[in-house]
Amino acid sequence: MRGIDDWLGRQARRERRLVTLEEVVLGGNPARYARYRLRFFGVRALTSAVLHVLRLTLLRFVFAHQTFFTVLLLNAVAGLASSFWWGGLEVMRERVRRLARDGDRRHIPGEIRHWLAIAAVLAAVPLAASLGWVGWQLTARHRHFNVLQLYVFSVAFRLAVQLVVETLHSGVYALRRVYRPLVSIVAVELASFVGVLGLWPWLGRWAFPIATLASAVASGAVVVRYTLRAYHLLGWLPLRALPDGAPARPRRLAQLLAAGASYALMKMDAVLMVALFHLRPGESAQTKLFLFFVAVGPAVQAGFDWAQLLYFDLKRLGPAVLCGFRRRYEELAARLGWLVGALLWAAACLLATAILRRNLGLLYLLVAPFFLSRSVLARAQVVAFARRRYAALLGGGVALLAAMWGLRTGLPDERVGLPVLAAVAFATAWLLDRTDRASDADGVAGRAVPLTEWLAHVRAVPAPVRIRAVRFARPRGLASPHGWAEENRWRLRQVARRIGRRLKTRGAAAVVHPDRVVWYETGPSPLGVRRLVGWGGGLLASVDDTPVGRDGEAALRAAAERGFFGLASASRREPEEPEAAFARIVRRGLVHAVGAAGPGPLGALPVRDKRKIFAEAVHFAGHLHARERRGRWDVTSFAAHGELALIFVVDRRVDRRARLRWRRLVARMNVEAATGAPLPQSVEPRGLHAPSRPRAGVHP
Repeated sequence: MRGIDDWLGRQARRERRLVTLEEVVLGGNPARYARYRLRFFGVRALTSAVLHVLRLTLLRFVFAHQTFFTVLLLNAVAGLASSFWWGGLEVMRERVRRLARDGDRRHIPGEIRHWLAIAAVLAAVPLAASLGWVGWQLTARHRHFNVLQLYVFSVAFRLAVQLVVETLHSGVYALRRVYRPLVSIVAVELASFVGVLGLWPWLGRWAFPIATLASAVASGAVVVRYTLRAYHLLGWLPLRALPDGAPARPRRLAQLLAAGASYALMKMDAVLMVALFHLRPGESAQTKLFLFFVAVGPAVQAGFDWAQLLYFDLKRLGPAVLCGFRRRYEELAARLGWLVGALLWAAACLLATAILRRNLGLLYLLVAPFFLSRSVLARAQVVAFARRRYAALLGGGVALLAAMWGLRTGLPDERVGLPVLAAVAFATAWLLDRTDRASDADGVAGRAVPLTEWLAHVRAVPAPVRIRAVRFARPRGLASPHGWAEENRWRLRQVARRIGRRLKTRGAAAVVHPDRVVWYETGPSPLGVRRLVGWGGGLLASVDDTPVGRDGEAALRAAAERGFFGLASASRREPEEPEAAFARIVRRGLVHAVGAAGPGPLGALPVRDKRKIFAEAVHFAGHLHARERRGRWDVTSFAAHGELALIFVVDRRVDRRARLRWRRLVARMNVEAATGAPLPQSVEPRGLHAPSRPRAGVHP
């Protein structure tokens, strides 16, 4: 028992130290969140900078001048390939998120296993290429096995390990972070360098590639260990065969190539910068600039890596209903971009002075705009990548490469081109931000989506639309209506998914809790009553539809009048604002306005309460019903124009009848705001938590 108590104590202490996304979006302390997210990054960047100085010195000693630059290029190519694959894995991560969102988690391990098989095949390519090159050197050119050949193989081996490990990590990273202790992050790099120093007296130059091989194995093993812990926590076993058939195959090759190429350009512009500023005999300015960028490589790379930390939370804020939260988070990221850029510029100046051992004069000021633009652009690129703006990213990357090439060929002194290149980077970041202001809602056609998203999408359809609905009957004699609603939830999701797949590009479906599925059609209906009755398993109470409306808004008005959304007004009370209605019905509660300045009423709550409130508010905003979960808070929300605007928090000790009355009212307000029309009046409200009586028979 003492072991369990110790573990629970460690988890409680870790929970108290944890700073989550809710600290920013629910009015907490953004500075505390930024420090928490960047703390490990700062230590790792500092360690990498120190080791870079020592490693660069060793490389220049081990290899000849020309071979040294060949080694740098080889590492750049390996980094490009690894970055391309991580970007392409966005297809797998989106597929995993889609399966989790649709409640089909049992297929996730099979999906990941399939991608691991692809990664294993790809990993064999660099290994075979390096072994083939070494064999050609030994047989065709009759050369002895040397340090360079072993180093080429070690780089290929490290790339092969990265391809497989990144795939395994991305499978769980799609839904949750993989936490590792700081020691495990830094220890591998330190141990690798210590290994080089320890083996040097016996192996000499051979110690460097051997240490590279050992480092690849050690770093891969550490990541695999902590990643598998996350897999077991989720109950996923991607390395074990599953009995439910083959997983879905990735069919979006074009999307994979676009995602991989855009991410590779994001990661490798610094390396390409170094490659373009190559040495030329007799040009001391270019020589100094080239050596400067080689010396400050870790600082340049860190200019992008810091923004990578934002990716996971940006994906969490991806749904259209969370636009207000996302804007608040992106404002914090924009401020961090300038701060991190300034810090990295100062670090780069110190690093270059330590390596080159001389005063670089004007160059210190000339590179300041470069590091600022690098950090600001990285933030804009990660935001665009998280929102899958691959075309904009590719266009921005091509523009940067064109600017680099033009400055290299058109200016005699490349130092003068640094401020110009920084201006191009700033302009690219500005254009990415302007592009991302456009609607980024994922296509809902052919899918089953949350009700709020479905309502907003249908209202924007300009073509003639018809809305249809099926309602499931509640069996008589059930002791608990809520138990039936929970049991019926899975059935509703499955029917909605089948309807969405059948509609393809001509419509989409949504679930109206607790007993309906609604969908819209923009052409001839592919769904007959007989098919719907078969999918309903004999439990359908009715199949209804509206006349064909001139557009989506007209069709929604007709559907609301026919009670498709299961809500009705109990009286002729004049319309009122949600905050006023909440204060009138509940009297005691908290109201949080999304996007409001200051900490707000939820800022002082514990982290655990904030996380639960955020999750429940997002669920209610999307599906317009609350999950029956135990806890202190009863959470509802109001979405204006498809965007979450207000969060209402009530202590569960408040009268339950008042809370249920408020739930029905705020759900009706959400539907009326989305449809643009008042719902019909009824003496007996048929709310989301009070299923209507089933009608006998099924009629079209």
